[in-house]
Amino acid sequence: MGKNFQLLGWDNPYGEDSYPINVIPVGLIDGRLVVVYPGDKENPEAIDPGSVYRHFTPEQLCCLRDFDHERDLLLAMNSSEIEFYPASRDKTVFRKLLATRPPYWEDHPAIRKMLQRYVDGKT
Repeated sequence: MGKNFQLLGWDNPYGEDSYPINVIPVGLIDGRLVVVYPGDKENPEAIDPGSVYRHFTPEQLCCLRDFDHERDLLLAMNSSEIEFYPASRDKTVFRKLLATRPPYWEDHPAIRKMLQRYVDGKT
């Protein structure tokens, strides 16, 4: 994990029914609870210690042990299946996702449209 960052969990700003989607990492830096927004990875934002977010299980944290908050993004396939990938591969990851989950997209056209616009460079 990146400089002094201890990954604890994540938050989905789009809501609990919006998957698959990038989610916001939540963790500790120098004892402070922070979130790391994709557009501002060098400046994690301190949040209230009582903030509500989803906590990773020990098993999930083991799988995410190489996550680097300054280099990687978290992708939630659903509320329990979270993976990470280098931010530099963002559009490639979403292109593959759009191509491999057609039945899902039929039930979630708004998310599909948002992702498609992103990979097409229209956002």
